[in-house]
Amino acid sequence: MIRLVAIDLDGTLFKDDKTICKENIEAIQRALEKGCKIVLASGRSFESMVNVIDTVGLRNEGQYAIGLNGGVLFQTMDGKLLARNGMKPEEAVQVIELSRKWTDEVNAQLYDGEGVFVERWDTTTDFYEKVTGVAPKVVSDLKALAERAIKIGFFLRKSDPSPTGPLDLAKETKARAEAAKPNHSACLISAPYLVEFCDVDNNKGTGLQRLGEILGIDVAEMIAIGDLDNDLPMIRTAGLGVAMKNAPAEVKAEADYVTERTNNEGGVAEVIEKFVLQ
Repeated sequence: MIRLVAIDLDGTLFKDDKTICKENIEAIQRALEKGCKIVLASGRSFESMVNVIDTVGLRNEGQYAIGLNGGVLFQTMDGKLLARNGMKPEEAVQVIELSRKWTDEVNAQLYDGEGVFVERWDTTTDFYEKVTGVAPKVVSDLKALAERAIKIGFFLRKSDPSPTGPLDLAKETKARAEAAKPNHSACLISAPYLVEFCDVDNNKGTGLQRLGEILGIDVAEMIAIGDLDNDLPMIRTAGLGVAMKNAPAEVKAEADYVTERTNNEGGVAEVIEKFVLQ
């Protein structure tokens, strides 16, 4: 029996215009009524997930979410943290220094579980605020926040800033970053315009395992649904790993099931109806 469904946001629950289709909302509500846990699993923080939490009806006691790609687990009712796993401060400093070498190509964003911080405001921060509803805070030196860093994102300044943009530049940037990143940090793609760094033991898969231990739910009783590189750890971890129809081929190749519908057509509802409600 499926007791928990973990759902990525961008490219999965969200349509390309960042809205959520009626079919997905209704399926989530029916799954909740059946007693199934619905867990949003995102690279975002609680602050930038509040609107979607309210839209799908998860602002209740006993509901939880995975944020910052597994760096935090929190209660959806009030954002109270259950667990936090940050980067090694010295490695956060190295990543920040790398971003400064690539200053014409990326704008670094540091996430500490409470806010998002940048050293400069440009078109990338305009886009981030528009998409998430959260305004990053500008600071003079991100390295001063290294001890608080949970993840650091490289927002690609020359990419197509849209959920459906090509992944070529993100893949190229990730390949270069893999060769230059600190040893205990992982590098992944979370959007066509965003390459992120976090602790090597910190991802949506380990976040899902930790949450399962807290709730007493085995990973075999879980479904994880996603579409990109940063979703692969939870797709591999869950008893049923699902890739969206709109996911890249390399993500589909590792999934147990690939949806027949895209994120614009209610792919999440398809999974819930097929594996939870029937």
